[in-house]
Amino acid sequence: MGAPCCKEGGTQSGTSEKCLTRQQLVKVYPLLCDLEADFQRFADTKGLLDCNSLAELWIAGAERKVGALSEEEKSLIMLSSQKFHETADIDGSGKVNYIEFQTFMRGGFEERAELHQMRQKLQNAVKKNPAVLASLIKLFNALDKNGDGFVTQR
Repeated sequence: MGAPCCKEGGTQSGTSEKCLTRQQLVKVYPLLCDLEADFQRFADTKGLLDCNSLAELWIAGAERKVGALSEEEKSLIMLSSQKFHETADIDGSGKVNYIEFQTFMRGGFEERAELHQMRQKLQNAVKKNPAVLASLIKLFNALDKNGDGFVTQR
């Protein structure tokens, strides 16, 4: 999951912030799936999400999917949205645009296997040329023939 992941019960590297446990992440991650469709509804007039907008978007999507959420679940989403927003904000602007959001939602910041260094590589590429990320998303969308978020060989 990128930034929110760390050793269970530990703290995020270099900070005193408590990390989400694997059990919390497993509970939170499925709720992310509905966020993409709501991006435009919750983005500001410039098409950007701040941390609070991300949390509102996430809560609305989760409630639509599973019904009313408990205060604990809403609190977990609010906590998680801060971490996810920091992770998705590739250019460090404090806001997340649609391209950054798509990259995040598609697992572009996963800390496993070949994707382990993707976040740093993306940040470096975007700093050099911000259009790189948009080009990658455009290419991915062209390759994702059925729109399921995966590129599959047929």
